[in-house]
Amino acid sequence: MELIKHATLDDYEEIKSIFNKHKEWFPHIRQDKLKSQIREGGCVFDEGVVITYNLYKKNTAFGSVLAFKGDCILHQIVTAEQGNGCACKVFTKFVEYVDTNIFLTVRADNQIATGFYEKVGMNQVGHIAWKNGEIQGLVFGLAKNPLPL
Repeated sequence: MELIKHATLDDYEEIKSIFNKHKEWFPHIRQDKLKSQIREGGCVFDEGVVITYNLYKKNTAFGSVLAFKGDCILHQIVTAEQGNGCACKVFTKFVEYVDTNIFLTVRADNQIATGFYEKVGMNQVGHIAWKNGEIQGLVFGLAKNPLPL
């Protein structure tokens, strides 16, 4: 198994610039939260690909899905350069690294992201909405253990 590389604070400026290139999909990224995720080991930075994630500390419902304590929620995945295969490669390493179910939410209108998640083997497992239902979203999951559906 190839090792996954986690970000350090030395990577922060480069990671921030990658998110800034994609503000249309990540307008909500807070710099203090990003630094905190790096400090706490919840930020992968490998081959120009950033993955931020957490493991749930308790059973958690989001949208129409219930995740169990210990399941992984992937918050963001973004790449410096689309189309070079690095996102698939790093995501595959991430899946090998995380030894539990992986969930993520995505805006329903983000066809590039939903296509990517389907390509890497994730399945749509539910729905979610933000801003009082104004923004519709999808929940994707990848079962390492039986999904709590």
